[in-house]
Amino acid sequence: MRPTKDIYFPSLGKTEDRQNWKTMSNWLHLDMNPLTGRTTTYGFEYTAESHFEPSDDPLSAQNKSTNNGMRVRKLQAILALVDCRQQDGGFHAVPGFQHYIATWTKSNHKLCLRSNQSSDPTTVQIPWDDPIREHIQCMPIRKGSLLVWDSRLPHGNYPNSSNQMRIIQYLHMAPIADEALRPFPLLKEDLPETFQLTELGEKLYGFKSWESDLAQHRFQEQKNPEILCQVNYERLERAIMKDRCDTKTKNRSPVVEPTD
Repeated sequence: MRPTKDIYFPSLGKTEDRQNWKTMSNWLHLDMNPLTGRTTTYGFEYTAESHFEPSDDPLSAQNKSTNNGMRVRKLQAILALVDCRQQDGGFHAVPGFQHYIATWTKSNHKLCLRSNQSSDPTTVQIPWDDPIREHIQCMPIRKGSLLVWDSRLPHGNYPNSSNQMRIIQYLHMAPIADEALRPFPLLKEDLPETFQLTELGEKLYGFKSWESDLAQHRFQEQKNPEILCQVNYERLERAIMKDRCDTKTKNRSPVVEPTD
């Protein structure tokens, strides 16, 4: 998240504010549709509906064994790569909401139905006049901290009002027994050359199987063809971007340091 206040621009030789760089205020949403139970599948290989495909029968979708965040706990997280102070913008949420989400869903039945037919059927935007907004809490975190939340928790970002960058890494997790998800089918060559994985890391990335019989069976499964196409496309795009960066570096004029 970019800074917005008292930013020094070397090319201008002065400090300026950038209010138009601020993110949306009070953005609050669910990365799950609690009516259908479907949760975001970003970063995973999906085995049921694709991420942007609406449920054909949303009222009975929770009866399916696949991708039900109301029945199988899905977790999301952010890893702070720098200190993220409150004035630097960042994460906010409504703590404890997961205990009341069933009641909220009954009261917001039509909203969830509309969300199922939207461009992202696994996301529900919380209305601006919803009283749960009174319970939003901002959550600054220190560098190296991992903040984890249940996907049934409404959350979002609030704007940066400082001259410091907010830098975090988003994560989300699901049990290995989750019927809807598999690790995203990367190759080790897709990772930076200096990226060293532990044994746990190789399992989390899907390069090695977990110990259970179910995990070992899934490790041998055929990959989703649509996801493999996406992986190959992204691999090609990275190669093109790398070639462009290498070309610019080669064509860059050397910096001549002044001498006495």
